Amino acid sequence: MKPVLLCLHGWGGSKESFDPLVKELKGAEIDVLVPDLPGFGSEPEPSRPWNVDDFVDWAISYLNEKVPDLSDREIFLLGHSHGGRISIKIAANEGIPL
Repeated sequence: MKPVLLCLHGWGGSKESFDPLVKELKGAEIDVLVPDLPGFGSEPEPSRPWNVDDFVDWAISYLNEKVPDLSDREIFLLGHSHGGRISIKIAANEGIPL
């Protein structure tokens, strides 16, 4: 089973900031997930202001939705700026097999 790479963009950015990487990894033996975070790119604003834990919860839900066999896959996180902060909190606290 292919590993999964979740790329999380920085504050004020969008998934397009990872386009060069996605292009380079096309055809590689890895599934690349590059979402827009809520309130950025094509994603609507949350109904209330979010803190980093809200973004962490969203990212975990996104991963579970996109990768149903999550516990059987090797997961890599790549975050830029705000996306890096989210990635660090996921790695430190969420018990996802990274």
